[in-house]
Amino acid sequence: MQKMATAPVGVSGIVARALTLVEKVQGAGQHKVDASHDSFHVLRVLATARRLADEERRRGVAVDETVVDLAAVLHDVDDWKYRAPTDDPSLSHAQQFLEGEKEVTEEMRHAVLEVIRNMGFKEQLSSSGQRDHAVPLRPELAIVQDADRLDAIGAIGVARTFTFSGAKRPGTPLYDPSCPPRTTMTKEEYVSNPNGSAINHFHEKLLKLKDMMNTETGKRMAEKRHAFMLQFLDQFNDEWNGDS
Repeated sequence: MQKMATAPVGVSGIVARALTLVEKVQGAGQHKVDASHDSFHVLRVLATARRLADEERRRGVAVDETVVDLAAVLHDVDDWKYRAPTDDPSLSHAQQFLEGEKEVTEEMRHAVLEVIRNMGFKEQLSSSGQRDHAVPLRPELAIVQDADRLDAIGAIGVARTFTFSGAKRPGTPLYDPSCPPRTTMTKEEYVSNPNGSAINHFHEKLLKLKDMMNTETGKRMAEKRHAFMLQFLDQFNDEWNGDS
C-alpha cells in the first residue's frame, strides 16, 4: 500500500475519512498508483487549494471550504489513467463516499462531483482540438483546478512527468527528436496518447497550463513554476546535444 503522508492539522473528520478512502483505493489492485499521483500529491493539492481559497475569500469571493477540501482530496480517487478498460467509468468511489456521509448535503455532493468531473485538462479539449479558456463559474472548481495544475508544473511537475512516464508508459523514450510534439489535440487523441516522449508532454500540456489558470494567486504562482520548466528544457536540450 502506498505510504500515506501525515494529514494536515485542522482537517475536519469528513476530510480525514476521505483521505483514508484515497489511501485504501490507491493502494489496491488496478487502481494502485505510482508516486506521481500518490497520497503526497493529494496533500500538496489540498494545501495549495486551501491557500488559494484563503486568497479568494480575501478578494470577496464566497468559497465553500468543505467543497474545496473534499474535491481536492477525492479528485484522483477515480482517475481514468489508473483504471482498467473494463472499470466503471463513473466516479464510483467518490460518489459512494459522499452518499455515505450524513453531513454531506445533496447540494454539497453535487458541487464536489461537478468540480471533479470538470477539472481535468482533457475536459477543456474539444473534438476539434481547440482549448476552452473560459474561467469556471464555480469558484471551488477554479481553485481546485488551479491547485492540481500547479502540482503538474515547476520542479514537482518535472519529477512527476518522468515518474509517470516510467511507471505507466514503459518503453516511452525520454526524448525522440524524430517525433515532434502535437501542436493541437482532440480530447480523444489526448486520452489515447499515441507514442511520443516524456519531453513531448511538456510541450503538449504542461507549458500550456500557465495561461489556463483561473485565480490571480494561481496565475502568480504558475509564472515561477513555468519559468523553471523552461530553464529545465533548455538545459535538457543542451545536454542532449552535447553542448553543456
